[in-house]
Amino acid sequence: MSKNIYCRFLVLIGLCFTLLGLVSCGWPVTETKTYHAPNWTPDGRIVAEVQVVKLQRTLISNSEYVGGYTGIVIMDKDGSNEELLFETPTGGVSRIEMSPSGNYVGVISGWVLDLYSSSGQLLQSIVPDPIVDHIKFSPDESKLYGSEFSVSMSFFDVPSLDLLLHNELGGSGIWHSNNTILYRDRDIVLALFNFSTSERFLYDLNMVPEIYLSSSGKVLSFGAGERYEYTLGESEETNTPFSYSPYNYQDFTNQQLSPDGKEIVMGAKSIFSNAGAGIYILDIENGGITFIK
Repeated sequence: MSKNIYCRFLVLIGLCFTLLGLVSCGWPVTETKTYHAPNWTPDGRIVAEVQVVKLQRTLISNSEYVGGYTGIVIMDKDGSNEELLFETPTGGVSRIEMSPSGNYVGVISGWVLDLYSSSGQLLQSIVPDPIVDHIKFSPDESKLYGSEFSVSMSFFDVPSLDLLLHNELGGSGIWHSNNTILYRDRDIVLALFNFSTSERFLYDLNMVPEIYLSSSGKVLSFGAGERYEYTLGESEETNTPFSYSPYNYQDFTNQQLSPDGKEIVMGAKSIFSNAGAGIYILDIENGGITFIK
């Protein structure tokens, strides 16, 4: 008698667990996305890292992790038409840079520099020595420029990422041609470095960290609420102040100036930030910050 009761008890327990599983499977899965390290694509869209977390309610828990991934996405600058380019093995991306043709994607995660094809094939992965926090592809995509916290510069072959040249004088910069880099020298002036000859020329122009070339060939840079515009060979500059209101510029990270110098795409710092996590665009000329997603 006691044996039959015990067997019935086990069957009842099994039915309960089965019912629990069926009920849990019937509840919808919610998906949350957070975005990091935004930058501009060559055609004026936004590229960023996405971290996706999938949660499902169960009888035991209001939210149970059931899956997720990290990856690189592109989207229109208003956040629409989001496309997953490829998934990445880990998160923590601090910099994404697309080559001029879009065929290559450079990704910095911690101390690691990865080079992907646009289809998501990992072509090479290295830990540069010294490390780099800023990367730019040459116009012909044969070289990748990297700088170490505005201290030194390195040139890598594409796609092997073999080190071609290292120089102790360097900074965040932009390619001026296939062999020359415009960058912010450690003396806070604009400098031109020739990859072929290792010669350096200093311009009498004070610079702020991020440097870009506009479609008209003017040098653009920005920092802490001011945008500068230069014409090479001239010592004059145009300074346009702008505001991060209602936030402060310290609230944002990975700030990237658009090629035309009119907008800044940026991510919010997750800690000590008044802005919530996500992608923002600041309109320099007309003012205002728009939360994208």
